[in-house]
Amino acid sequence: MKIAITGSSGMIGRKLSARLESLGHEVVPVSYRINNQTIKKDLTISIKNESATIKRVNDADILIHLAGGNISKPWTKKHKNEILKSRSDGSREIFNWIFQNAKNINKVISTSAIGIYKNPCIELISENSDKGAGFLSNVCREWEKSLEVIPEKVEVGIVRVGLVLSKEAGIYPISVLTKNLGIIPITGSKNNYWSWIHIDDLVEVYVAMVENKIKCDIYNAVAPNPVKQEAYARSVFENNKQKCLIPVRFSPVIPPFFLKLILGERSQLPLTSQNISSKKLTDLGFKFNYPTISLALQQLINE
Repeated sequence: MKIAITGSSGMIGRKLSARLESLGHEVVPVSYRINNQTIKKDLTISIKNESATIKRVNDADILIHLAGGNISKPWTKKHKNEILKSRSDGSREIFNWIFQNAKNINKVISTSAIGIYKNPCIELISENSDKGAGFLSNVCREWEKSLEVIPEKVEVGIVRVGLVLSKEAGIYPISVLTKNLGIIPITGSKNNYWSWIHIDDLVEVYVAMVENKIKCDIYNAVAPNPVKQEAYARSVFENNKQKCLIPVRFSPVIPPFFLKLILGERSQLPLTSQNISSKKLTDLGFKFNYPTISLALQQLINE
């Protein structure tokens, strides 16, 4: 199959593209840029190498939409607007452009995030659980709402991504840096739930929908075993066979008020605590290669 992918140059996009190509699929990267000068008033999308891209996506079978503004940068008013607009108006423009030029696409698999749910929440969260409030939840809701412009005949799937464990970015590289100092600080509370997923398992969620191993639907892309922060820190040390400077149970806790003072609204990222269920995936027979934090960390360490 020929698969068009937005955001193919990102961390997930590169892994997913390589995996799909290894399975014999043809990947068509769809690159675009946001006109930052006009983003406050009107989001405009410019497709790079438009004529060449049109020819390549014209007979694509599937669109995978990964692209969106980087949430890890400081949340200035301008950047928050870019994060939101890239996923709402930006996604709509991409979909409209694609479906004006690619008449054979019969399936769209779009990305969202577990940030759509209540946070903090210690109760088990399924795909039908109540949505949260605040900036991240609103971004995710608008992201998913953008799919309304897709023609009704097209199958639509949504992958609500959890905390991705990868060597390239996210919580794992930060853990490695602090681990080398003999300590892993806790953000907010050692009892905060982290609903995580190894990047290779995340890629397989997309692949499963591409290859009709699971039907297109909304799925929580998280491992079946969420982990509390203290347990995560302990596992980092144990799997690296490294002693910590002080026992993990005595690790320093960075208080929420300090994180909010330093990071402002973006502090909700390190303070996240969500107990997310992946039962919908596993009930359909999806098999996680890294269902536990220990297995996931062992693979990253030995990669």
